[in-house]
Amino acid sequence: TYLLRATQVTAADDYGSTAATAGNITVGTPVTGNINSAVDTDWFKITLVAGKTYRFDLQGSSSGQGTLLDPFL
Repeated sequence: TYLLRATQVTAADDYGSTAATAGNITVGTPVTGNINSAVDTDWFKITLVAGKTYRFDLQGSSSGQGTLLDPFL
């Protein structure tokens, strides 16, 4: 005998996927997020100073800094 059940679940998204719902990031303070489904995208906004130079890093499984297989920035 067995029991088979299908349940619809709604995963809470940690960061929005539009400019209006983007998460905030500040220079020098990293954030950690989750890609909750194959179609999930996480957007972030940041305030920068004109004339300054910045470097952005996104790390995933290849760096040992997360489980994301193919980080794309």
